[in-house]
Amino acid sequence: MKKTTFMLPLLVLGSLFLKAVAQPVMAEHRFCADPARYQYRLTDMKNCYGQDMHYDYDNANCLVKESVYESGGDLAEETLYTYDDRHYLIKMEMREYPRGGGDPIVSYRHLYTRDDQGYITQYTRLRRRALTPQDLELIEDVHGKYFYDEQHKPIRAEYEFWDEQANDWYEGKTCKLAYNEKGQLETVTMFADGSTLETEYLMYNEQGKVTSLKLVVPGKNDLIEDYTYDEHGDIVKAGRTDFMFEYTYDQDKLAEKTFFPRHTLRDLTYFGKRNCAAFFGLPEENSFTHAVASIKLPAPDDEGEEDEGESEIATMVYEKIETTGVHNAATQAGTNAVKVEIKAGQLILNVDKSLVGGEWQLFTTAGQLLQRGNIANVTTTVNIATLTPGTYVIRLGHAAFTFTK
Repeated sequence: MKKTTFMLPLLVLGSLFLKAVAQPVMAEHRFCADPARYQYRLTDMKNCYGQDMHYDYDNANCLVKESVYESGGDLAEETLYTYDDRHYLIKMEMREYPRGGGDPIVSYRHLYTRDDQGYITQYTRLRRRALTPQDLELIEDVHGKYFYDEQHKPIRAEYEFWDEQANDWYEGKTCKLAYNEKGQLETVTMFADGSTLETEYLMYNEQGKVTSLKLVVPGKNDLIEDYTYDEHGDIVKAGRTDFMFEYTYDQDKLAEKTFFPRHTLRDLTYFGKRNCAAFFGLPEENSFTHAVASIKLPAPDDEGEEDEGESEIATMVYEKIETTGVHNAATQAGTNAVKVEIKAGQLILNVDKSLVGGEWQLFTTAGQLLQRGNIANVTTTVNIATLTPGTYVIRLGHAAFTFTK
């Protein structure tokens, strides 16, 4: 028997959905654990160089908070995530907690502007100025712009930086991304003032998995990170000979069905591919078949050589994503006037009398209008038995709900 699930109101559907003729190619939701795609989600990373990370999600399965705890259990940092009405990330705010107690201090705020299809087009960073310990003012110090090819692959990012002494913006760096004939990311190159700062080269095997990453910086020795796979297609070792991560996996959980937070396009084009790894050292895409269970963390000594006796083991904790029941939230305008239930392959719409005579609309999450009808009575039935498995959106007046079939 198929399970159909209702989740909290996700979207206020506007003119974007109504004017959609052909289904657009929408950007990936990199911070939401959509139950139509995932079965599990990451909740904790324990013993990561003396810290524990905990991840909180809202009723729509979107990551809303990452908390970092010191070994003694004290809360050290938090990152708060904010989304638009399509569940695309638009703000990340980093907060630090003073040792010994006190109110959190906002250290960074990252703002993302997206186009109609959810792709990031502009970026703004605000950081705490901190001229004195009491100075909590945030100032804009980085702007970014992003460009894509016809297949929506990112190809260039341009950054400008704020010079506080000159009281003016100046051109910073440019990042160019290039792809091979298979569409795989091949090079990440950083430029500034007309010169190349660095280039990262990615190599792939016949299965399309990354086997190495080479960093070339003019005037310096090349740095190479290698990735060793087992017979299951999981990376068991990743890194350099003097700084290697080792991994074990949960064979009962597939990576493609297990959600973990990923980096943004800003991270890739600002820090480079090597600094946008999953679980410290793994390429984010197509580099492991199963969910990571543990990581043996390298612990270099003062001479840069790994001391086997000091290596720590970090462990991952996952939870099954809720796929049954009804989730309600009173944060969406108009939802108090609507109650939706699922019975025998049908949506039962129970509405306030004020909505009778209005219209209901059924969409895909990409904005394609599938069905529409009139709200003839306070109780109206919508047949969803013929829908293919996936996540859908139903709109009634100003209220919108998503459900997964």
